[in-house]
Amino acid sequence: MRLAPILHLTEHQVHGERRWTGRAVLPGVIARDLLILSFQGALIGVRNRCPHRDIEILLGRVDAEGVLECPSHGAQLPLTGVDLCGRPVIEQDGTFYLVLDDEPS
Repeated sequence: MRLAPILHLTEHQVHGERRWTGRAVLPGVIARDLLILSFQGALIGVRNRCPHRDIEILLGRVDAEGVLECPSHGAQLPLTGVDLCGRPVIEQDGTFYLVLDDEPS
């Protein structure tokens, strides 16, 4: 399983839940800003930018179907869709990692 460490992690309280922001160090890319949230009992990391307005989406609401609403203009962004590119996140010894592939651990 290929993992990318998530650095500069900051915890936030949003809509009564814990969320984190940080930067994933990806192969061939300097870093990517991430929003990490809990969905259906697992952590998921998504791009922390609206693809339409290039603003942070930390404060967006997530519905039961896994669609995040952009806090700026209300666009509906599926967590695992092409705009946010959601990937699983795991925590090991206090460090968060973005899972880069779908191979079983």
